[in-house]
Amino acid sequence: MKKTLIVIASIILIILIIFIAFVLNGMNSVYFDGKDFQYKGKYKEAIECFTEAIEEDGIFKTNAYLHRGQVYAKIKEFEKSLADFDSAFFESPQNYSALNNKSDTYLLMDEFENALMLINRSINVESTDEAHIIKGKILWKMGDLDNAEKEYEIAIQFDSSYYFPYFKRAFFYSQNHEFEKSIADLTISIELDSEYSRSYNNRGWSYLSLGDYDKALIDIQKSISLDSTNAFTYHSLATLYFKINDNDNELDALNNYLIYKTGEEPHPLDSITSRIEELKNY
Repeated sequence: MKKTLIVIASIILIILIIFIAFVLNGMNSVYFDGKDFQYKGKYKEAIECFTEAIEEDGIFKTNAYLHRGQVYAKIKEFEKSLADFDSAFFESPQNYSALNNKSDTYLLMDEFENALMLINRSINVESTDEAHIIKGKILWKMGDLDNAEKEYEIAIQFDSSYYFPYFKRAFFYSQNHEFEKSIADLTISIELDSEYSRSYNNRGWSYLSLGDYDKALIDIQKSISLDSTNAFTYHSLATLYFKINDNDNELDALNNYLIYKTGEEPHPLDSITSRIEELKNY
């Protein structure tokens, strides 16, 4: 009798484990679908997935708030973005990524003092590479270039084998027209993660800015081979072909740009479409 009860209890336990795994897998699916849509720039679909994950009230609720807040920031719905980061922090007060993201949103809103106040609060409680990268961006926007560079260096020191702080510092250098430094950091970033397509695109842009068109083309084409859906990369490619007077390939690149643009790109759409019409008439 005792043996029978043990067998029955074991069967019930196995069924319970399978049921829990099935439920969690369903939660995983909608949350990770949202992340995939977010990466691809399909923001409407991403918001729908993250909203569903939040409504499920499962283990990914906090992260769903965080990612939905990031998407809202991308499409410039800043009040919704800030509200989501507040909700994420309420759900998990020890998750200071919510403060970091909220600071980043204030930065996008050009509210530099609020951004700096929040990121300092985050760093005082939990100093992370993410927080120092954001602080570097804030200080750069405020014109404090020396201290901005120091923040990127601190971020790198957390883990010198992690590609992303090098990638972000390279962008800082590029924006300041220090293209040789940008190339050096992006080369390290690529050595640490050779599959991150944007490192190749950004290094290609730095080569392009220096007039080294052969190296620029190699890097930009490599970026496209890793991710053929990034509009920024096609804009880089179109700029390169414009520089070398290759009208046909410039036209192809601009058409691809229009196919894959998500709306977050800073390039004026009117100038893109005007250039396309101009190229068609050659």
